[in-house]
Amino acid sequence: MPPESIQRVIRAARRHLLTRDMLRRVVTGIGVVSAAGALVLGLARYVVLPWAEPAVFGAIGLAVLAAAVWTLARPPSQARAALEIDQRLGGKDRVSTALELSLMSPRSRLADSQIAHSAAWAEGRATADLGSVVPRRQLILLSALALAAAFVLALPASPADAEQERREEIAETLEAEAKALEELAQDIQDEELADELRREAEELRSAESLDEAIQQLGDTRQDLAAKADPEALPLKTALSGLEAKLAQNPLAEGADAQSQLENLAAELDGASQAERAAAARQLSELADELEGTAPELGDALDNASAAISGAGDVAGALEQAVGELQQAAGQVADASDLAAARGEVRDAQQRLADARAAQGDGDGDGDGQGQGQGQGQGQGQGQGQGQGEGQGQGQGQGQGQGQGQGQGQGQGQGGGGGSGGGANNPDPVTGGQGNPGQPAGGNDNDPEADPARGQVFDPAPFQRGDEQRVDFNTSDPNGDPQGRTQGEGISNDALVPYIDRYATYQQQALDALDRISIPASLRDIVRIYFTELGQ
Repeated sequence: MPPESIQRVIRAARRHLLTRDMLRRVVTGIGVVSAAGALVLGLARYVVLPWAEPAVFGAIGLAVLAAAVWTLARPPSQARAALEIDQRLGGKDRVSTALELSLMSPRSRLADSQIAHSAAWAEGRATADLGSVVPRRQLILLSALALAAAFVLALPASPADAEQERREEIAETLEAEAKALEELAQDIQDEELADELRREAEELRSAESLDEAIQQLGDTRQDLAAKADPEALPLKTALSGLEAKLAQNPLAEGADAQSQLENLAAELDGASQAERAAAARQLSELADELEGTAPELGDALDNASAAISGAGDVAGALEQAVGELQQAAGQVADASDLAAARGEVRDAQQRLADARAAQGDGDGDGDGQGQGQGQGQGQGQGQGQGQGEGQGQGQGQGQGQGQGQGQGQGQGQGGGGGSGGGANNPDPVTGGQGNPGQPAGGNDNDPEADPARGQVFDPAPFQRGDEQRVDFNTSDPNGDPQGRTQGEGISNDALVPYIDRYATYQQQALDALDRISIPASLRDIVRIYFTELGQ
């Protein structure tokens, strides 16, 4: 072992070297990682990289930790400390030689003398003369500059930050709609439909944009619409009517139709012949009312009526009627679940469309424009429509539009005109004139005629007439404006049978219910109206 004075100075030198190495490595690591991070953060200002800031500053912290751990794991050796002392303090290899000789065994008298001479030299030596542990000023400045650049690029808002915020808002919106679909799926009894809603929720979460999500919801709406049961609505109306009639005139004890049918068999055991006949007659009347909308349930009620009248298996017939009623109620419940799913998907699609519109900013610049519209109405069974528009070739623009309509008994004519002009185009453009309406006809006033074959007015779809050239002769030095105008519109067909148009208008009304937001009570009123209209 070397003498104590040599060991003391070597320990001090090792501490000095350890501190100096750690500071240099930490500053160097911060500088290198900050410089690389500044490049990444600069790119992230224009390209959405949500991981950029946490990754860069996390890497800086990791660099500091790695430098400290590496330095502590590999501290300076005694030999390096001895060489540092000899170089910095002018030991002229005294300390390093003494350290090497002290490790030899056995040693000569000359070696012991050399060690003693080195120990005497080390006695009282101060390690402060080894120099500063602080890294060079240039290294500190470069590292500080790189770190400052990283902060400057990270802290201010950038276009990429705005885009990232927009994406996060979209993700939150889609997550809210996905949760709404999942909550509805929990309340739906049809497992297949519930699974479809859950799949749609997952697809919403994975959508990359509102447009993609809206398209997905549109596809789902079409799939759900294809599953709609056309018999469910009239069946629901029929069951509602059945419940209402039995609530007013009960067959037996019970809060609803099913419980009354279940209790009727027991109550008929002790009933008189008149009571049995009344129950059979009431069941037969209910069966007749259900014949067109719920034929299976109507047949079951008719069989129960016949069993009561003919002393048949009343309990079995009523049990069959209860089964048909439950099946019809299940069919209506499935249709209600499907309607709820379609409504939620429709509402979700509308909310996403509103969110997309709220995110868009629009601005524009254009010439002045004028527009006019007129409408006339006469007494006639028919419709005429026309439209005209024109545009000047000067420094302004003009547009016009007109439309006319006539309805009533007898003959009528509709027409209108519109005009518009720019700064240098004061001349009006007049719309086309509609054709006269067709005379009334049909058998609506004939009490012996079939109401379903009654004649009704069905407006023809709009169609423009032929386009015509319009010239305007003016003294404007910029030139004479020219334009185009639409000619006569099409004429309406004669009256058509009511039954030929009912189904089309019913379907259009029911489709409209899926596109607009109105209270559920009003939806039911519209559905019941068109259902009863077709009976």
